[in-house]
Amino acid sequence: MEQVVCKNCGNHFTGRFCNNCGEKVYTDHDKSMRHFLHETLHFFSHLDNKFFKTFALIFRRPGMLSTTYCAGVRNKYYNPFSLFFIGIVLYLLFPFFAGLNMSFNYNMINLHAQHMDFIGRLAEKKAIANNLSITELAEKYDHKSPSIAKGMLLIILPLTALVLRFLFSRKKKYFFEQLVLATEASCIMLYLNFFILPLILFIPQFIFKLAGIKGINLLTDAITIPAFFIYAVIWNTVAFKRFFEISYFVAARKGFLFLFLQSVVIFIIYRLILFLTVLLFI
Repeated sequence: MEQVVCKNCGNHFTGRFCNNCGEKVYTDHDKSMRHFLHETLHFFSHLDNKFFKTFALIFRRPGMLSTTYCAGVRNKYYNPFSLFFIGIVLYLLFPFFAGLNMSFNYNMINLHAQHMDFIGRLAEKKAIANNLSITELAEKYDHKSPSIAKGMLLIILPLTALVLRFLFSRKKKYFFEQLVLATEASCIMLYLNFFILPLILFIPQFIFKLAGIKGINLLTDAITIPAFFIYAVIWNTVAFKRFFEISYFVAARKGFLFLFLQSVVIFIIYRLILFLTVLLFI
């Protein structure tokens, strides 16, 4: 067979795949629309087979995906990290809520209320350095923030894993295993808060609108936050019992504490890092 030079690493080899880096040799057939449609169909059929099965599993049997994945069962279910990444992509395409991407003024008020006065001083210095008023800085921030905020959701995973590391320090688990469970828990947060709850509440909201009933808004934090809190505590309890093999009592206690610390990570630490990052790129 004719030798091929790998376009990725420069290795000389024979066959369809580089024996050094695994890069595929692409032919004219790979560039055809027929092949593209075939690959697209294959992706969606694969997504249908594993994605929805895994999606149902994380809600039906909390912690099972992480337990089996860490035990070495990798082909049966969708990769938990990919599951979270797809959630971010869907969140980018169909943003029901502003989610964790809050406006400049909202962040200034909330971070100031949490005794982070240095945020205001940093914003003032940034405005002066760029010859902007605070109002103009706020407009630039609100314009740039959405494109940065949702991609930065990925930093929630290691931060949440550190929370699990702290809560279950006596358990002999690798950080990778805690990262997997943190990813599954973050999937619940992402899909439930930004897709499932809004969709469930949208249906009666739409019916009220058709019936001409005004003044009722179900899509508010006063409804979604308690609903998520109740479900999350139950989910954490079952998941922790299964994954760490502990009693329901200990799992429930840790579940409450985890939810509190996870909220600190998401609503304070993440937003602070996001705020500083957006300011940096203005």
